[in-house]
Amino acid sequence: MKALVGALALGLVGLLGARFGFREQAAPLPLRLVLSTGTQYLLLGFLLGPHGTGLLGADLLDALSPAVVLGLGWIGLTFGMQFEPRALSVVDPDELAAGLLQAAVAFALLAGLGAAVSLRAGWGREATLLVLAGAAVASISTPTGLAIVFGSAPVAGSLSRLLSVAGSLDGAVGLAALAAVLALGHPSGAGVGGALGIARWLAVSVLLGVFAGWLLVSVTRRRPDRQELVLFLLGLALLVAGALASFRLSALFGAAVAGAFVARLSPSPRRIQEALVRWEKPVHVVFLLLSGALLRWPGPAVVPLVAAYVVLRAAAKVAGGLAAQPVLPSAARDRGMGLGLLAQGGLSIAMAVSVRHVLAPAGGRALDLFFATVVLGVALSEMLGPPIIRSVLAARGEVSDGTAGA
Repeated sequence: MKALVGALALGLVGLLGARFGFREQAAPLPLRLVLSTGTQYLLLGFLLGPHGTGLLGADLLDALSPAVVLGLGWIGLTFGMQFEPRALSVVDPDELAAGLLQAAVAFALLAGLGAAVSLRAGWGREATLLVLAGAAVASISTPTGLAIVFGSAPVAGSLSRLLSVAGSLDGAVGLAALAAVLALGHPSGAGVGGALGIARWLAVSVLLGVFAGWLLVSVTRRRPDRQELVLFLLGLALLVAGALASFRLSALFGAAVAGAFVARLSPSPRRIQEALVRWEKPVHVVFLLLSGALLRWPGPAVVPLVAAYVVLRAAAKVAGGLAAQPVLPSAARDRGMGLGLLAQGGLSIAMAVSVRHVLAPAGGRALDLFFATVVLGVALSEMLGPPIIRSVLAARGEVSDGTAGA
């Protein structure tokens, strides 16, 4: 009976969340900052989970793990579909290169620092992998914070356009880096044929993504109706994410590869993208609820870790933005680029869930610390990001002066 009540609560909150979305445009700005992260659903999931009311118990969470995998697949597909040729044709190549470069520099700095600290402190293999995974998560930005700023004031200019491109697409660097970290830490005895090198496991991730993308392109050539298309997308998300999860690889990366393949080769990519976006809210809400149920409070030790995550990430993004300046035309350069990319969101949470899902069999306090640090750090970054983004754009003269109270 308790499991039934938990499943009903999950379904009810999922339906309400899908109906009312992640933020209310008429709400005060501070409330919009909180709602934009989806943190409210993580909190509700935590309260419903084993460490809250227990309605979503450990056994029920195990039974619902395919829903988590589905969420990872759906989020990855949606991200990969952004690489549709017509959408990319309006993106300036210099802006795209700068956006990817700043994320790559941020990851390299954070990963290098984390590896050095881990080596000096004598941490074990799992802790080192989690530090590197945290660097991959911290390297990316997401556009939700930018959307709040753009929705609260008239914004126009080269920097705002650059931040939009980088915030939407620099996740490609983080997803690739996370896939490499999980391939690096792959158990030697798991999967097919025993130990495989990092390059081979990455090849497995790419090939499974390409196969899933080819399969979707094949079954949608005859333009299925809307209901059939949604069923195909659900099946594909489960197929690619489930296959990669079974190999203990990055489900997000493989699904993103599948999405990019479909975006490039499907005869009707816009129709597929619209279907993904239409069902994004219910899938994402249930995903966040289940992710929150997996969250464990590891104690006060998480507080300095969250502070370190936010501060070090900000420094790395600033350094990445500075390193990307030579790629841009002189008129588009701005030293505040990195500060304009401080906000994070749903993709970062999904990356943390992906890591937790892969490393869950090992368990341990280190994994709980990692997951709690990223979830709280992302929420804090998303709340601090929009005001900083607005000040950067205002200094550039790209925000209307009459909207300070928006």
